[in-house]
Amino acid sequence: MLSSTLSRITLNSKIHTSFSWLGYGSMIRRSEAKDFLSLMRLLNVTDDEFKMADNYFSILRNVFTENWFDQNIPLGGGLPFTVGQEGLERNNRHILRAADLLESVLLCEHPPCISLPAQIQDIPYVQSRPTSPSSSSMAPCVGAVCLLETSISMLPNEPKTEVQSTRNILEIQEKNIQSINGKELDLYLNHPPSYAVDGNPETGFCRGSAKKGEYISLDFLDATPKWKQTDSFRLLGKGDLKQQRIDTRSVCHGLGREGGLKECYVSTSISLAGYYAFQIQFEEDAAGLWCIYEMWMRGR
Repeated sequence: MLSSTLSRITLNSKIHTSFSWLGYGSMIRRSEAKDFLSLMRLLNVTDDEFKMADNYFSILRNVFTENWFDQNIPLGGGLPFTVGQEGLERNNRHILRAADLLESVLLCEHPPCISLPAQIQDIPYVQSRPTSPSSSSMAPCVGAVCLLETSISMLPNEPKTEVQSTRNILEIQEKNIQSINGKELDLYLNHPPSYAVDGNPETGFCRGSAKKGEYISLDFLDATPKWKQTDSFRLLGKGDLKQQRIDTRSVCHGLGREGGLKECYVSTSISLAGYYAFQIQFEEDAAGLWCIYEMWMRGR
């Protein structure tokens, strides 16, 4: 997730892409997979490059990939293919090759810059319209059909993206990671948003600040919930929770535990049918450390 965020690159108005691992927070539609394979054939890639397609799909798409935080739950499928220094060097080599291929398609006066067969009207898979990174971060819930979304920035500063060549993608990633201080890096890696919806009160989503108007929402997507009606929306956290507005009727109680842990809730009475959501919004800037260990809904 972090490497994808820090490897976004822009080059004039034509290239705006990033690197992402398939299956590690990034997904691809079946129709896009077919277009991707068609593109790889048009580019006459080698058998070795086809086997390493995971290193090519995100860069050649020419968009800033949408990545979700997850709880590191293994999906199965065998052992990792990339192991050790040799694997890292192989991956980097193919990432740079993908960057070269993207330039060969787009960096000319009238893209696409490669000749197409008569039966193909336009280059498949590659997006030519400029895109912008998502302004929010998302994480799926564990044990429930819901999605956490937050507008709170995960990094203190926006990563640099402008490059002179697509081959600078690894270089700018390294520069961006060096610009993050140790505390912010620890919060990003060890206290991500996904830890607020993983069913484990020992893990939490923590940040060192938040801006007025920023939010955390919990969207319930199950059209056939177990309950007929909600009872309350609750969160378990610590820090200056009075700055987090759930509702004017919200109540916070200390749990008498070390660290000032609190349970906050707001009573609700919503008939459950289809989509419904709750949102926490900061009423003013928050400069101190705060954490949310769990967010959930109770019903009957």
